[in-house]
Amino acid sequence: MTRILSSYIRAKLFPVKPEENLAQFFINRFGRELYETFFKDYTEKVWGVPCERIPADWGRQRVKDLDISGMLKHAVSSVFSTGKHNRRNTHTSLIEQFLYPKYGPGQMWETVAGEVERLGGRILFNTSVIGLEGNGNDRLLGVNTFNPLTGKATLEGDFFFSTMPVKELVGQMKNIPLGPEVKDIAEKLEYRDFLIVGILVSKLSPDSDNEPIRDNWLYIQDNQVTAGRVQFFNNWSPFMVDDPEKGWIGVEYFCNEPDPFWQSDDESIKEIAIKEMEMIGLLRKEEVLDSLVVKVEKAYPSYYGAYDRFGLVRESLDRIENLYLIGRNGMHRYNNSDHSMLTAMTAVKNILTGRNDKSNIWDINIGDEYHEEIDGE
Repeated sequence: MTRILSSYIRAKLFPVKPEENLAQFFINRFGRELYETFFKDYTEKVWGVPCERIPADWGRQRVKDLDISGMLKHAVSSVFSTGKHNRRNTHTSLIEQFLYPKYGPGQMWETVAGEVERLGGRILFNTSVIGLEGNGNDRLLGVNTFNPLTGKATLEGDFFFSTMPVKELVGQMKNIPLGPEVKDIAEKLEYRDFLIVGILVSKLSPDSDNEPIRDNWLYIQDNQVTAGRVQFFNNWSPFMVDDPEKGWIGVEYFCNEPDPFWQSDDESIKEIAIKEMEMIGLLRKEEVLDSLVVKVEKAYPSYYGAYDRFGLVRESLDRIENLYLIGRNGMHRYNNSDHSMLTAMTAVKNILTGRNDKSNIWDINIGDEYHEEIDGE
């Protein structure tokens, strides 16, 4: 503890200036000791590059004003709390309780899909976007699609919302004058892919106090283990398993699609995940009942590569008057889920109120009112 406090005080007295990369951002707020212990290896697992190559902007958006002093203040106030978890003016990372769907987050989108169809909307599954048709100026006219069963089709519309990766969006635009520089920047945007191994066990190994594991998730800083995080789905909701005695976990890996690990067959990936979880003491191989692998391409838009020139892409796409970029990939911004949903709600509000300026969508999670704090219940 002495080393941590000494390191923190040193960082506050002699901060790194100018603060240009993520390593400097973390050191200035938490000290070098905590940075090297908790932040460095995990962050580099997530992004696949040294923290020195990631701009400080990432930290300013995701971590914002959280530091040791804020954490200590929260810890002291929690001791004297009445037991009710007050979310008001609490940093997201310090919130101790929140609601979780009974059958997992997918339940929310099943509800949304049902509401869309109830209101007369149509959802096309297993359908890819293969082109976007423009009018030669500042409007989109339609989207070309392909379904392996029904073939190609063109869908026309008055307004278009895009959550697809900006790299793919720009690459598929036709008859829209974006210019070679914008196309070059979009093509060079980088992403991080995500892979999760679901493992069902007859029981999870107890923690160090021989008590059942109560955590919702664990971050794995150890650079000798390639997994970055573990989710305990049955702790999120007991309805995620059919038997409360069983353990249902998700072992998360952050990859690039060309990586040998990503390219491996599912059985090899499962074997590695089970071996790593056994190595850190979460399970025993003989107690594994079932497993599966799920891969998600372009799960995380990256803040390196051509990102420093992304502003030009944003300006060009915002000039397409009936196109609205929303969500993580749509805006190439690593927003939280609630902020991503808020971008969609704001875009719809703009259409309903006749607002043409889209800056309020981009302002979400930037200004003080969007800092990871809760202003009210």
